[in-house]
Amino acid sequence: GVTIFDTGDSYGTLDLNGRAEILLGQFERRYLEEKSSSKSMFGIGAYVSNASNKQQVATKLAPYPWRVTRGSYVKACKESLKRLEQDKLAIAQTHWSTANYNVFQEGALWEGLGDMYDEGLCEAVGVSNYGPIQLGKFSNRMKERDVPIA
Repeated sequence: GVTIFDTGDSYGTLDLNGRAEILLGQFERRYLEEKSSSKSMFGIGAYVSNASNKQQVATKLAPYPWRVTRGSYVKACKESLKRLEQDKLAIAQTHWSTANYNVFQEGALWEGLGDMYDEGLCEAVGVSNYGPIQLGKFSNRMKERDVPIA
């Protein structure tokens, strides 16, 4: 079955930001409840009872203008984990590069991703919507910090 899901804290609109993460967390809780129950509301209990893998989540954190410090990015990760009802992400990612319009934010966000790994909030880090030059710079920085990238 499917065990890895890719989402983002910006999926939803306005007051619904983070809604995809909330729904995914609720889905996993219900899935695990049904997996352990002999009775299944959806009739899938028998099919999932042998499944042992907990879902893994790769979430993308939006580099909103108010997320300008590494600490604000770590806080965003912790908020995502609460919505997802998870203790740890498989992959924490920055959703897009800010190098073309806020170069100083970019470095802080990279450091925030490294801090997430150091704090045990994720197994690895990554980026989304990056070109090859920025990807290379990001990769080099994470290697310097001994942070695994996905």
